[in-house]
Parts: sequence; structure tokens; C-alpha cells
Amino acid sequence: MFKRKVAVPGGVLVTRPAQAKIKSIKSGHRKLTVKVKKAQNAVGYRVKYSKYKSMKKSKSKYSRSRTITLKKLKARKRYYIQVRSYNTKIDGKRLYAVKWSNKKSKKTKK
Repeated sequence: MFKRKVAVPGGVLVTRPAQAKIKSIKSGHRKLTVKVKKAQNAVGYRVKYSKYKSMKKSKSKYSRSRTITLKKLKARKRYYIQVRSYNTKIDGKRLYAVKWSNKKSKKTKK
């Protein structure tokens, strides 16, 4: 199905990262802070968030840190969040983990 190691130009093998998991989500005034467990072979993380459980109209934020703050959100609204780890290939493109994490939700504060 998906290869664990992927060849890039020049014969170098890049390892596909392990699946990321959400450690915790903290709520603030119009913001959410997402903490991610370290995924093996990951260089960074992509956080996808939406007001809908189906994740339609979702937005993404990339970070090399394991703590990601989502700002300028609506107050008192529930947001659904998923995380995916990535590793960077030599040509600059991202090599993602095969799966997204499980969905978690949190409501922003007043």
C-alpha cells in the first residue's frame, strides 16, 4: 500500500513519519492551543480544524513545533481538530504520514 521509505532524486531514501496523535487541547478567548505527541521521523505537523464534524470547510496550519495555537476563532463555538505529521523530502515537498489522527473537539471560551 504505502511505502515506509520513499526514494527521491539522487537515490536518497526518506522515511515516512509515524501517525501523529493529539496530546491535549486547551481553550482560550477565541483561540485553541493544540499539543501533539512526538511522532517518529516527523519534522513538522499539519493541524486541520473546522466547525463541522465532517471537517468540511476546514483550514490548515503547519508547524515544526509540537504546540500549535489556532487564533482568530469564533467565541463559544465547538471546533473539531485533526493532526498529521510530515517529513520533508530533498525537493522541498512534504511526505505525510498515511493517516490523520482521530478527531477531537473543544469549545472556545467567551
